[in-house]
Amino acid sequence: MKTIVTKFTILLAVAITVFSCSKDELTESSMEHEEASAKIETFANKGSLEYSKLGSEYSKTEARDILSKTLALAISGNDEIKEIIVKEASRKPNGDTEALYLSIKDTKTSVGTLADLLQKTYYENFREDIPNDFFSNEIVKADPYGTIYVNDLYFEYPELLENPVTVAYETAEKGDSEIEFYTGYNARGEQVKVTEYTKEETIFGIKENERIVLVDAKSFISVNGNKLEKFIYFPVADPCDSLYDAIMALFAQAVISGNDYLIIQVMQLNELYQCICLGDCDQPEPDTDGDGIPDADDDCPDEAGPASNNGCPEEPDCVAPSGCDRTNYTAKDKIKQFKFTSCSAFSSTSNLFEGDREMRASVTYAYLNSITGNAETTTILKAGSFSKSSLRNSNFWGTCTSTKWVTSNWETFTWDYCTHGEQIHVQWYEEDSPDNTGSLSIGFTFTLGPVSIPISTTIPFANANDNLGGSVVQYCDGALGSGSLYNTGNIYFYYGM
Repeated sequence: MKTIVTKFTILLAVAITVFSCSKDELTESSMEHEEASAKIETFANKGSLEYSKLGSEYSKTEARDILSKTLALAISGNDEIKEIIVKEASRKPNGDTEALYLSIKDTKTSVGTLADLLQKTYYENFREDIPNDFFSNEIVKADPYGTIYVNDLYFEYPELLENPVTVAYETAEKGDSEIEFYTGYNARGEQVKVTEYTKEETIFGIKENERIVLVDAKSFISVNGNKLEKFIYFPVADPCDSLYDAIMALFAQAVISGNDYLIIQVMQLNELYQCICLGDCDQPEPDTDGDGIPDADDDCPDEAGPASNNGCPEEPDCVAPSGCDRTNYTAKDKIKQFKFTSCSAFSSTSNLFEGDREMRASVTYAYLNSITGNAETTTILKAGSFSKSSLRNSNFWGTCTSTKWVTSNWETFTWDYCTHGEQIHVQWYEEDSPDNTGSLSIGFTFTLGPVSIPISTTIPFANANDNLGGSVVQYCDGALGSGSLYNTGNIYFYYGM
């Protein structure tokens, strides 16, 4: 906004009385007589407005409109604000007489920060609702590079700053050459068109600062967060030299103080310098699926997979059948209940009424050894005791009418289909002798995926013990509730999860 549409003409000879009236025309025309639709032409089509990437619901032009009218009224009632802006602009922080709003919003005034004062001014003069933190945070999200331009004319002739201030703004949607007039607000809060500078009104311009680079002070990444509380900015006129000097100064401080953290900061800043100034941006290659294989080398960039399969997921060697209780739920299997199948099965066990009966169940599963390719088995032994009194109604005084269910709830293991296969074998026996020096060989066939494999295993078994038979349990047998019922010939048992 260094030029206002058509370049302004100012007399070169300016005395204390300032301009010659013959050369200057008042070019702020009140818009009160125009229709409301002429407020700002770019507001008509919301979809065409330009928004920053910081997530604000306000477009850049909307934010500048709110700042312009609020700042114009605030300046008219408080000289401190004008002084803050002019003082910052006079420093030429980016090589030009501009005050980045972000750099002055937290400046203290006699009645709070500049942002606080603007928020109060807005609430006192306008009806439209805005966020409570609009001037402290939201406006920066909407227009992070928003800056207040003070033409160097006012530093050459500072007496002009005594005039009432009009605040005009440049829309974000149109370039300077496309704009016929700037929308602004005068010290009375009236909306006006501005086309050039005059002697009657001092004009401050709100525009986007194109001569600085904002960098987050923590991450050293160009601004992309929702809050901008701490930042570093480098003048684009000479950003690389400035950044280089800052890095060298920080490095010297780190060496002198021996501060390792400062060294880390130097390294981060050096990466930023190499990227911005030398074009050497060591950015990680895109990896959409996060499998560690860059998209350029990934045959399946949207699906994670190992490098051995060119980044594509490998077909699993084993897939559990769908719709099974054990596929849908994860819990330990249990031998839930058991009983003898008949009175004769109960009576056939030796030492029928001698001491406590020890019931045993072995659970055997098989798996393929990934190294040898051989089938290997693992057997889990489960034991429980019950006295003859617990079966009194099954066989009393030698008379048997039925056998009785005994609740056991013996936990076995969590059945994983791909580890343990689709079948297990449950073997039952009644133990009468503590002498387990002998063994019982059990043979059956397991299905491991597509392969049927004969299995032979042994369990501890003394001569006095009674073999009560075994049964194969299928992975997809019902496992919920009471489980599924199995029959060994001598024992009924419920097995499930």
